[in-house]
Amino acid sequence: MDEISLVFGGIQTAAIVGGIVLAIMELKHMREQRKTELQTRQAQLFMQIFDSFYSSGYRKSLMELSSDSWTWTDFDDFMHRFGPDADLEAYEKFRFLFAQIDRLGMLVNWELIDIDRLRRWGGEAFVQLWEKFEPIVV
Repeated sequence: MDEISLVFGGIQTAAIVGGIVLAIMELKHMREQRKTELQTRQAQLFMQIFDSFYSSGYRKSLMELSSDSWTWTDFDDFMHRFGPDADLEAYEKFRFLFAQIDRLGMLVNWELIDIDRLRRWGGEAFVQLWEKFEPIVV
């Protein structure tokens, strides 16, 4: 009788150990699956951002606002030349472009996009644009 209880005790212990091993393996699999899902979501986010960078509205606004035709002496001069009362289309381009850049900044702030990755996507253009428009935006 003692031998039977010893055998059942061994089987019970083996079953518990086996269950623990299976649980650990399942947790590892779930962790890998979540990592893959995160990478997939980041790739989708990248593609959405990339598509917006190459939309005609974005590219036109970026090229126009970067050009020498957008010059001013101070904020009042900017508003006189490019403000909503002076040139609504130009002002909409300005607002559109900086809304896009603002969204990117929020994604960086929320740590959904890495700042170094953003620089590789065209960050130099953002830096140059910011330097040009900082006095107006601020």
